[in-house]
Amino acid sequence: MTDEPFSTLFLGALASKLADKLVSASSSKVKKAFLGDERRQALTGVLGKALDAALGGFTLEQDEKDHLQTILGEFLGREKVIKELSQVIAPRPQARLNLEILEGEFREAGYEPDTLGHFELRDFISRFAQNFYDEAAKNEILKGGIEIGLLRGMVDQMQAQSGFSQRTADALERIENRLTHGTLPLTPLSSLHQIPAPPVNF
Repeated sequence: MTDEPFSTLFLGALASKLADKLVSASSSKVKKAFLGDERRQALTGVLGKALDAALGGFTLEQDEKDHLQTILGEFLGREKVIKELSQVIAPRPQARLNLEILEGEFREAGYEPDTLGHFELRDFISRFAQNFYDEAAKNEILKGGIEIGLLRGMVDQMQAQSGFSQRTADALERIENRLTHGTLPLTPLSSLHQIPAPPVNF
């Protein structure tokens, strides 16, 4: 194991395998678009940069990084994960990556999203999609193979969903903190179900 777990060698190998699997899982039209070596190499390069940027957003201990290399190699090779991620090279209108499916596959592989230090699976997927778009949008070779506008729409939907989920989580955390410290008044359950008094002439 090297001193730089997310090295160019590791990311390059992972990106190359991912590129092959994503294209293989796509339609014949997409396969045809990536037949040439030049476009396939461009896809591999963009995937490598997207993976690097997504992983670079986490502060991890050395042993966590080492462990994560093995995890990502297994996770990103799963059939349902590939099928879901293939949308980044073949985006559709109103489509988005299904984070629930990806989390389920992560657990099926034997891992728990919340037990890997500061690594967050949902954040990783969202950052990967965002950085893949950023890199693909400025890559002239890929512009003819990927619908960049549709990819942008998919990323926007993911960011909106992620923002809503984070705001909900923050709100629940604030309520929990106030309950813990006794600063949030509790409404008696009886007052929530009071039956109004009957009229005088009843």
